[in-house]
Amino acid sequence: MKALKFSRKHLGIPYAVFMLAFVVFPLLLIILYAFTVENREVVTNDITAFSFSFSNFTAFFSSSTNIRAIYISFALAILTTVICLLIAYPVAYILARSRMKTRSVLLMIFILPMWINFLLRIIAIRMLLSDNGILNSVLSALNLPNFSIMYTPAAIVIGMVYDYFPFMVLPIYNALIKIDRNLLEAAGDLGATPGRTFRKIIFPLSVPGVISGITMVFVPSISEFVIADILGGGKVGEAAADALERRGLPFCLVEKNPRLVPPDDPRYILGNAGELAVLQRAHIMETPSVIVTTHDDDLNI
Repeated sequence: MKALKFSRKHLGIPYAVFMLAFVVFPLLLIILYAFTVENREVVTNDITAFSFSFSNFTAFFSSSTNIRAIYISFALAILTTVICLLIAYPVAYILARSRMKTRSVLLMIFILPMWINFLLRIIAIRMLLSDNGILNSVLSALNLPNFSIMYTPAAIVIGMVYDYFPFMVLPIYNALIKIDRNLLEAAGDLGATPGRTFRKIIFPLSVPGVISGITMVFVPSISEFVIADILGGGKVGEAAADALERRGLPFCLVEKNPRLVPPDDPRYILGNAGELAVLQRAHIMETPSVIVTTHDDDLNI
């Protein structure tokens, strides 16, 4: 009886099964639903048949709202990636050139925030940037003018830069730390200036890290919606504005607290402060007739 031989390739079987079940199969389903439509006229054993069609793409790209959403997503993702790159490259260069003990401490400073829950970090940014937040409180204490940045694209970019910044720093740092110091010393011995050494040696050798960092920041930021919903007010407010306009109701929205909201009262629109700003910018309501906050003592009708 032959003994079973075990090789290193067998270690990849669990990973391959996981990837097939949770990556490849969902992607195939997305492709199926993207290029097919239900044909309810053909039903076999209570299973609706699908027919090939480009109607989903036609419906998507014929909507000005969808095109605008794509444009905004690309613009915010590109801006976030550029800002992260401009800040991360000098930081990574300083880390790579610093001493070992200092380097370890600085790396820990960048890694520690990643141990905190993503949602908690974004909520912390909201507390900093809100109109009644920490920064405005400090500015008020110093008799300086306050700023209002919440529920704007700038707040979304700040949140995404803060969240994805380590993903830009670490790949660039790994590329810079692997550069042979002898190359830099040889360039200096041959009379190359620091600027020329950077252009001809350091940056070309760090391009793989730059490309990796750009990929790790741009790809998730282009599909980011949690940060946009928390710091940008979300898109629910636009739907509420359309509903108000269709119904002709000059009423306001209220904070998401069902305890304070009559569920069957048509005058109330559930939402948050970001949606209120959307409604006011849309000129659907100049002054809200009802404002309900999350605190009983703030109830103002």
